[in-house]
This record gives sequence, structure tokens and C-alpha cells, in this order.
Amino acid sequence: MRTIILPSLASFIALLGACAQGPSIDSLARVDTQEDAVEAISLLHVPLTRPDLDDDTRAPLQANLDQAWADWEANPTDEMTIIWLGRRFGYLARYNDAIATFTRGLQHHPDSHKLLRHRGHRYITLRRFDDAIADLSRAAELVEANNIPDATEPDGAPNAQNIPLSTTNSNIFYHLALAHYLKGEYEQALQVHDRGEPFNNTNADQQVSHGYWRYRTLRELSRDDEARTYLDELMSHGMYIIENTAYYHLLLAYQTGDLTEAPNADNIYAPTFDFGIAAEHAANGDTAQAIKALQAIIESEGSW
Repeated sequence: MRTIILPSLASFIALLGACAQGPSIDSLARVDTQEDAVEAISLLHVPLTRPDLDDDTRAPLQANLDQAWADWEANPTDEMTIIWLGRRFGYLARYNDAIATFTRGLQHHPDSHKLLRHRGHRYITLRRFDDAIADLSRAAELVEANNIPDATEPDGAPNAQNIPLSTTNSNIFYHLALAHYLKGEYEQALQVHDRGEPFNNTNADQQVSHGYWRYRTLRELSRDDEARTYLDELMSHGMYIIENTAYYHLLLAYQTGDLTEAPNADNIYAPTFDFGIAAEHAANGDTAQAIKALQAIIESEGSW
């Protein structure tokens, strides 16, 4: 099994101790411009702060939060109202506030697979992987036990074509598998990928995002022949990609063997692509190239 060694999860969690509980929703501020507020501690023990948003970026995000807040005040126990308030906090990188909001929602709706899905996602953002696994496992069990049909999730930050591409159930299994992967629990991650397969084929964007992490998981398990067969099958038909271009380009790079790091690009594409290149170098036994690519991500401005 090939892995890149990170500081122990136990030492990381110890550093998070003071912020593990998070604030109550009643204490949250509608407007909070503390861009330098520490939201989490990275796996390399580095404080992760909110990005410094320019006024043009912040203004519409704050306006959306203001509307979500007003909707919540008008109906504070409604499941979707709570979800949107939490999501709007997240778009402003107020991740702990988002978690506090989802937590309040779960007090009213303890069996909401949707609230568990969103809180689990934000636990991953804050590197609280065990908490994420607990929430997302519960959400997956609720979906399976109750045969909950899948449903498209409306976008809070629409893509260029304003076409929602993700679904609630696919997001549950996607993020649960990801949380296991990030803990190095590759067998568990692969099992979750298998369970989530029925929800992963709505569109090409879903196929490449789930397919990318399944391929990476197989490589971590040294199931290289299976990974290659899976990759070739996945990429054997034409795909029209709207959002997940980094994952699509990585899968193409794996096919061709062209493991060149990303050119200058936006702050989501570049680290996503460069991590995928580093992981493939590591799986190929080229540790020096893997470290080089990972170091570039760490040193990039504003990258979590």
C-alpha cells in the first residue's frame, strides 16, 4: 500500500480541541468580516483562515446570507430553511457557523439525511474526518434503510450554464468515501464507492468526480490492473463536462501518462489538479516528484 505520510490524526484532533464544539446558532453574527479568523488547523498543523474576499465577491454572498437569515427567522424550524442558512455561511468560508447551523437543524430533524450530508461535508472541510464519517454514515444508512429516492440539489453557487449537476444521495456517498480516503481507510472507501454506484451516473460531471476518487482508491490499494481497466472503461465514451474539469483532465493525464503540473489557473482547479498529479507520482513510486507537486500546493497563496 502506497501512502504519503501525514501527521497523526490524533495529534491533529488534539489541536482542534478548543473549537470542536463550535458556537451556538443564537450567537452567530449576520455580518462577520473577520477574514483572518481561524476556521481549522491543517494536517500539517497550520492555522487555516478565511480568505480575504474583495468587495465585489463578498457583497452578493453577504446579500444571499442576509436573505437566508431572514427566511430562517421567519421559519426557524424548517429543514430547508436551516440548510440554506448553513450553506450560505459556508460560501463565506464561515464553516464553523455552518456546522452550528446544521447542528441546530438536527435538533429539530434528527433523521434528516440532508442535514447530515451538509454537516458531514463541512466537517471534512475542517479536517474533522471522524465526525464527517459519523454523519455521512448515518445519512447513507437512512437512505438505504428507507429507500429514499435521489433528488437534484439546487446550486447555491450556480455554474456557468446554471445547470444543477449533483444530487443529495450521490453527495452522501461521495463525501463518505472521501472522508475514509483522507484517513487512509482505502478498503472502507472502496466499499462506500460500491454502495453509492446507483447514484453516480446522472451526468458526466458526476461520473468523473466519483470515478477519479475510485481510481485513486484502487491505486492506493495497489490494485493497479483493476484501476487501469476501470479508467479505460470510464473514459471509453465521450463526455461533456461543465464543472469537474480538473477531475476530467486528471483522468486524461492518467491515461496518457502526461503528469505535468497545472498551469496558472484558479484557486480550485490548480491545487485539485496538482494533488492528483502528486498522488499518481506517489503511486508510481516517484516520491521526489510527488513531494515537489505537494510542496507547490502548500506554498500557493490562499490554498487550504
